[in-house]
Amino acid sequence: MISIDEFLVKLRTSAQLPGTAAPLPVLYNPIFQKILDEGDTAIVVHTGPALVVTSCFS
Repeated sequence: MISIDEFLVKLRTSAQLPGTAAPLPVLYNPIFQKILDEGDTAIVVHTGPALVVTSCFS
C-alpha cells in the first residue's frame, strides 16, 4: 500500500491517469450469453453517481 502523499505525487506526475474500474462489456457479455443459452435470466444493476440502470437479459 502507498501513502496518500505518494499517491498524490503519482497523480500529479503520471502521464496516463486511470479511466474507470468498470470492465468493458466485451468481458462480461459472454457470461450473460451463457446464462441466456442455458435458458436462464440475468438481472444486472449498473450504478453510477447520478443514476442506477437495471438491465434484464432473458
